[in-house]
Amino acid sequence: MVKGMDNGRVQDGVGGCGWVWRYRTPEGFDDLWLGSDGEALTGVWFEGTREVAGEERWVPVFGEACRWLDGYFAGRPPEWVPTLKLVGATAFRREVSEEMRRIPFGATATYGEIAAAIARRRGGARMSAQAVGGAAGWNPICIVIPCHRVVGAGGALTGYGGGLHNKRALLELEREMR
Repeated sequence: MVKGMDNGRVQDGVGGCGWVWRYRTPEGFDDLWLGSDGEALTGVWFEGTREVAGEERWVPVFGEACRWLDGYFAGRPPEWVPTLKLVGATAFRREVSEEMRRIPFGATATYGEIAAAIARRRGGARMSAQAVGGAAGWNPICIVIPCHRVVGAGGALTGYGGGLHNKRALLELEREMR
């Protein structure tokens, strides 16, 4: 079992981004910032989309994250994930994060499909696609928890906290490498 994971589920934790590190992406993407509490990856976000708060300092989990991102951007979807911690996640946000992690490399799912999957698992009849959209938009660990693979009804590219140009580029990278 990977620290910070429980049978492949993302766990929430205490703390936040005490340390940050810039990751240089390939051409066509904005650079990324990585955040950590010193033990786990607590954030991955595109430059200019969230405030960079924390001391810029290398911690070992950044090595894991950089190796993962290097493989991802080379079109080799990693079969492992860096140690993750979702800080401040509600139970619902964790459920949505787990569903997003089930979307295969190169595929997409709609907000409605994720809502239906969660409703089925809970034994309920319906779940709000808008609520799923809110939870996906909250995701602090983009790409690793692939919120970019979530699209609107009919495959429409809807809002993305990292910018629609990055969402398009990520989906195109995955389609090309599938």
